[in-house]
Amino acid sequence: NGGARAIADLIRGGRSTITTWYIAGNRIDAEGLSHVCDALAEDTQVDMLWLKRNPIRPAGAVHLARMLSTNRLIHTLDLNNVGLLDEGAITILASLGDNGGTLRHLYMDGNGLGQAAAAAIGGHLAAGSQLESLVVSANRFGDEGAAAIAAGLEKDRHLRRLGLASNRIGPEGAAALAEALRAEGSLLAYLDLGYTKATAALGELGNGAGDAGAAAFAAALKTNTSLRSLELIHNGITQRGVDALLAILRTYNFSLVSLKLSSWGITRNDIAQNELDGLLRRNLNAVPADELPEVAEAHLPKHVRDIYSVYRVA
Repeated sequence: NGGARAIADLIRGGRSTITTWYIAGNRIDAEGLSHVCDALAEDTQVDMLWLKRNPIRPAGAVHLARMLSTNRLIHTLDLNNVGLLDEGAITILASLGDNGGTLRHLYMDGNGLGQAAAAAIGGHLAAGSQLESLVVSANRFGDEGAAAIAAGLEKDRHLRRLGLASNRIGPEGAAALAEALRAEGSLLAYLDLGYTKATAALGELGNGAGDAGAAAFAAALKTNTSLRSLELIHNGITQRGVDALLAILRTYNFSLVSLKLSSWGITRNDIAQNELDGLLRRNLNAVPADELPEVAEAHLPKHVRDIYSVYRVA
């Protein structure tokens, strides 16, 4: 907390040129965070705050929410594995209604979030959210939580990246999310329902969309043209699910350029996989040159590249 106070003093002093604070894993709790948030409340210098692996907990979320209600510059906030729980996540999301549209990228992986937080996420997305990235992997949403998020996603017109890996989502939840992709005006370009490397370490479980979930996404991709990347690794998808997606890519979908489907213990048809890879290359090669940066941004956005390393984003 002493370090957090020193950081706050530096920000307040007005002489710092630092725009990105990456202070992950520094034992900063709610008390220490309060000083940083006070300094950032009216700050006009800092635009990214990465706080993963600090014991912030719900009490710290209160300070962050207060800061977000007045700060008009921060566009990226990382709260991965900070012990938010539902209470803290709901506090953060509620504050975004007062934010002047500056926060664009929110990360809340590994926070023990359940259906209450999922309902809050769905409500925020449905109410005119300005978020472009929302990554909430390694939580406990299940099918019911996925359905709540999907209901909001159907009405959202800003979100481009959604991370829901390792959330205990089965075929029903996957189908609800796939249905949301059919919504007219959807801008979602990246959807991750795969498996995060931290899943086991956090005591969480993967997703299990299965062949039924793959079929639901195949049906959605028949008409969806915004999605560029879909991650479904370790979802128990067999060759039947692969074939459903392959059939759509052959004839109907010319926009998806990345599709991850590998699953533990499941052997696939190499010929079909080669065809799938070829169709994805076909789609990528057809992307107009002026849209290629947008495709790359959906997969690995600039705000992540700016701090990128294996340790920092794992």
